[in-house]
Amino acid sequence: AKLAAVDGSARSELGQVQASLEARHRQLEVALKDLEQVALHSVMGQLDSLKTEVAAAGERGKSNEKTVAQVVIRLDAMQPEVEAATTRLGAAEAAAGKCQRTVDGLSAALDEVKRSVQGLRSEVD
Repeated sequence: AKLAAVDGSARSELGQVQASLEARHRQLEVALKDLEQVALHSVMGQLDSLKTEVAAAGERGKSNEKTVAQVVIRLDAMQPEVEAATTRLGAAEAAAGKCQRTVDGLSAALDEVKRSVQGLRSEVD
């Protein structure tokens, strides 16, 4: 009879421990679900933020593409002016070279005149 009482007491304690473990298990499951919801909400928020950033970057990219296209169009439009300016520059450089040769020739002629004048002065003296 004493063994039956101990057995009954042990079974009662085992039932209480089992009930306590089951209650704790349910609490942990609820806490885990709450954590999953919080984590999911956080990840979704981060994804929304990234989507917004990507969309903004896409808009900036489109704007940059438009700006580049406009610059290319302007550069293409300027090409004839650049070619004409290059031609004028070449002509100006050629004229400058001709002028320099003329100045060099005049300078040489002036030097010759100076020598002649000096020679005449020497003869006069």
